[in-house]
Amino acid sequence: MAYRWGPTEQTWIKLGRSVDNLQLLRYPTAYIEPPFLTVMGVSSAPRKDFSDIQLRHTVDTTPGSRWSVTLEHVRERQNNLLAGEAAVVADIPNVGLYRDYLVLAGYNRIDRRYTGLTLATTQRLDPALSLDAALGLQQIRHRVDGLTQSYLVGLDALSEDQARRADTERVVTPRLGAVWQPAAGTTLRVAYQDWLRPLSVSTLASVETAGIPVEDRLVEAGGRQKRTVAQLGMEVGANTFVGLRADHLRVNNPGTVGVDLRTPSLPFLEEMRNAQLVNLSTSDLLEDTPSFERGTLQTLGGTVNHMFSRRWSGYAKYLYQHSESRMLDGGAEVVGRIPYIPRHTVALGATWASAQRLYLSARAVYRSERFEDKENLTRRAPGWGVDLMGFWETQDKRWVVGVAAMNLWAPKSDRQKTRYVLDARYRF
Repeated sequence: MAYRWGPTEQTWIKLGRSVDNLQLLRYPTAYIEPPFLTVMGVSSAPRKDFSDIQLRHTVDTTPGSRWSVTLEHVRERQNNLLAGEAAVVADIPNVGLYRDYLVLAGYNRIDRRYTGLTLATTQRLDPALSLDAALGLQQIRHRVDGLTQSYLVGLDALSEDQARRADTERVVTPRLGAVWQPAAGTTLRVAYQDWLRPLSVSTLASVETAGIPVEDRLVEAGGRQKRTVAQLGMEVGANTFVGLRADHLRVNNPGTVGVDLRTPSLPFLEEMRNAQLVNLSTSDLLEDTPSFERGTLQTLGGTVNHMFSRRWSGYAKYLYQHSESRMLDGGAEVVGRIPYIPRHTVALGATWASAQRLYLSARAVYRSERFEDKENLTRRAPGWGVDLMGFWETQDKRWVVGVAAMNLWAPKSDRQKTRYVLDARYRF
């Protein structure tokens, strides 16, 4: 709900309640217990419910000056059971090849409470310079009771991994950014972002600084990012746009035991919004959502967009990404790479729009070697893939029909399949 008090003042209220029941059957999961290493099928039946209430108020005190305050409270509860089994093999020095049978079982009981207060402001100092700042005061009360047991039948060896937590985490998260336009067609954005992701599906609080959104793809609910980023955009002539970006990101996600559905989602959220014509040039190059504990990501990127005519446009993008993830395994720290993050990414694309309201876009994407899991066991080979997307809308713009074929002819791992999407929507 939203109520506008006047031209410069508005209040939003958001109430949410969700219950999620899932059943996972023999989901491939890595088991690492030196000298044993295997992928086992894990089954679980997690149940999650959460409720949230949020309140936001904004006011423009003067032209170019906006203030906002947001208050959120979320309660999350989970109950999970899991079990799995697998044959394991190990090459033991002075013994040779050893085979055994592994049985896994566990449970999780989780109760979390999140409360956050965010104060934010945007100030235009002059026509060429504006400042953006936010301060978050957040706390998460944790109550976790988890136990995972693994049993090697032949060795008659039982091991346990317990999770007990009863504490309250309090953090202060500042964000500060600036937008500078030294000349027409040139914009420089710089920002520092310290952000704790709330436990809710979505938040009413501001999630961008100086026009740069927070990096929520890598941060799980309850996780925290610290980021420094600079972004330059320039118009080169009437038909060409050039963009450059330098980014340093640190992510600290909460660890989990068993099955912990950290980040809530609302199914069909996109379908409930107004139909949009999606261009591949703005679609994410990340193949899937990474899951890891702690890591850093350093990015250098450049893009060129050019309008060849009223109907044709093309673009080229390059990303250099150096990632490092860290996880604890039996008390030892294991260093690897963040899942789904290649070192080099190249995208070449084009879009064509006809007078008959037909929009076609295509791109070829090269990705260097990357991994699907935080243990870096499942590798995806380097190579090119092709994405195709098209939309047609009726003259009255009430009907939109779209079709897409993604990741065609790209090197695939055993878990990956080509995705085809057919979408038809009606605008009221």
